Amino acid sequence: MSENITEKLSLLDIDVVDYASDVAHMAAFSLIAKVAGVDAEEGQDKERWYSLYMLPADTEAQDQADDLYQLAKYVCHRHENVSGEQLWRKAAELNLHNQPASSYFDQAFEICLAYTLFARVCRLVFIDIEIEQREISAKLRRATSSERKPIPEEDRAITMEEGPLAKDPVFEAAADAIKSMPAPKAPAQAKEPTPDNEPMSIGEQPVKHQGKPKRGGARTPSIPRTQKDKN
Repeated sequence: MSENITEKLSLLDIDVVDYASDVAHMAAFSLIAKVAGVDAEEGQDKERWYSLYMLPADTEAQDQADDLYQLAKYVCHRHENVSGEQLWRKAAELNLHNQPASSYFDQAFEICLAYTLFARVCRLVFIDIEIEQREISAKLRRATSSERKPIPEEDRAITMEEGPLAKDPVFEAAADAIKSMPAPKAPAQAKEPTPDNEPMSIGEQPVKHQGKPKRGGARTPSIPRTQKDKN
């Protein structure tokens, strides 16, 4: 395995959705803090930008990491890009804020932009890291498949103790069977030609046919009776 692959193996241990949610949240939270005119470290009360900082009093707030993970999972597992409005509606479905799902365009500019920013950054980070993970996995498979593993002893047709030139017992049995087979008979010799079938020498005339003469022959056409009378 090359050092290049070994150095990147730690990337395979990353939960891509979780990592993408962290990066996207920092982008959205930094935006909210800047618009509010406070330092990001001092604006801890604005970390729940996705909940409009005012969850219902009778609703227990979920863990922030779980909230962000739910939003990121929705963004990452979609086949197309998610808009800020779509993410706002999903947050309402997950009860992450107490506003109507259709009230996205009624919100402050920074809130709409924070949702849009989270969706875009989360999607980009997820795709980039996932592509890297797939490439590392493919290289790892190629590297491990190229390393030839020794054949287990029970799967070997010839054990190594017999040496590389040892014969296959099946082949030896077949060779012995061939040796014990009777020898094939000699092919029958062709008969010598009889006198009747002897070939003619050069200049020898062919013998006339000695059999019965053929019947028939050319016949003269008979003259009609009417023509004889005329003559």
